[in-house]
Amino acid sequence: MKLKDFLTDWRSFAKLLLFLVLAVVGIIILSAVMKVWFAYSIYSFFLGWASSTFGLDIVLSRAVAVFTTVIALIILPWIISFILFGRKKKEVLIAGSLIFAIWTLSLYYGTGNVFFDRNTGKPAKYYIKTLAGFKFSSREDFDPQFGIKYKPIDAQTVQEYYLWEKTGKMQVPTVQPGKYFDIITGEPIVWYADRPDGSVELFPLPGYDPLTGQALRPMTKEVAERRRMQIMSPLLLNVGISGVDDIKEEAERQKQFREDMRKLPGVLFGLFIYACVLIGIPLLGLVFIVQGRKDKDGHAGILIGIFILIVAAVFWAVAWEAFWS
Repeated sequence: MKLKDFLTDWRSFAKLLLFLVLAVVGIIILSAVMKVWFAYSIYSFFLGWASSTFGLDIVLSRAVAVFTTVIALIILPWIISFILFGRKKKEVLIAGSLIFAIWTLSLYYGTGNVFFDRNTGKPAKYYIKTLAGFKFSSREDFDPQFGIKYKPIDAQTVQEYYLWEKTGKMQVPTVQPGKYFDIITGEPIVWYADRPDGSVELFPLPGYDPLTGQALRPMTKEVAERRRMQIMSPLLLNVGISGVDDIKEEAERQKQFREDMRKLPGVLFGLFIYACVLIGIPLLGLVFIVQGRKDKDGHAGILIGIFILIVAAVFWAVAWEAFWS
């Protein structure tokens, strides 16, 4: 019995030992897998960041991702130690300051000519055009100086920007008379400056008035009306009072013509019905007369036909009087 008990105890101990060994090995393997997964996640993040933010090709992006991943894995234990135990304060402060400085400088100097996301092709920058040149933003927000919303950049704008950067020349649109607002959004597409004589000078882009140095203001409905009167004033002075009356009469004639054109379909339909009546009534009378002559006792049909013809004659007389008198 003692031997049997010994063997039983030994087997239980062996099973327990094997379970503990397998548990330790499993924990080690799981820990290794978690470390590899964590490192790969950091690497994937920096790989996408380097490619999208700086526009680097895949080889350089991988090199940057490997380098930044190694740095992150070295500094991360310091950060955890600082958060949990308050240790490594000096190391964390120095490392954090260096990382922030390098990150900021890399974004400022490394993304200047990156206009599109290398992975998706979507715009990475947004822009506005001013009289002084181009202004860019990383988001589709509003410019704090002129209050204009930044627009997504496109390939044509990039070409224009490089031309402006190289030669200092920029394609400035012309102000088209009467077209001061976007027909879709209603936002102003023209800016203005007031002059001492009360006139208004228009500019196609935001910026500063070259005469006064003051910021140009976006167009409003009131200023658009002032501009229209400013354009019309010389014409009215040249044509005189009689000319003004002629302009008003011509405007009234055009208004009446538009009203008549709107009524034209109804008038044509009425004329069509009236013509059908003028032609149909005599034909109906003739049908009654012809049918009455065919019948032996068709005197009543002939009389009805004659009566209808008399009514048709009255209609024709009224029509003649209405159209030709």
